[in-house]
Amino acid sequence: MFCTMPGTKLSAVGAGAEVVFEVDTNSPEYRSGWSVIVRGTAREITDARKLDGLRWGALRSWAVRSTEHWVEISIDEISGRIIHGE
Repeated sequence: MFCTMPGTKLSAVGAGAEVVFEVDTNSPEYRSGWSVIVRGTAREITDARKLDGLRWGALRSWAVRSTEHWVEISIDEISGRIIHGE
């Protein structure tokens, strides 16, 4: 799940779009990192009770206010890898 502002991403998922979502991190100092890719269907969360829990829960966005629109992605396929340093 993630929160977003109104716009292109939110408009695209309104009808249940098939999406790929990727999360990465790296540590240049150790020449290592990881990457996770999820394929699934994205939908805006509209259930008022679920939204209330998300808006005041522990999951926080640093990019937008957590009171904005929330999107949930089903996990139909997941893959990832770890990059080990030398």
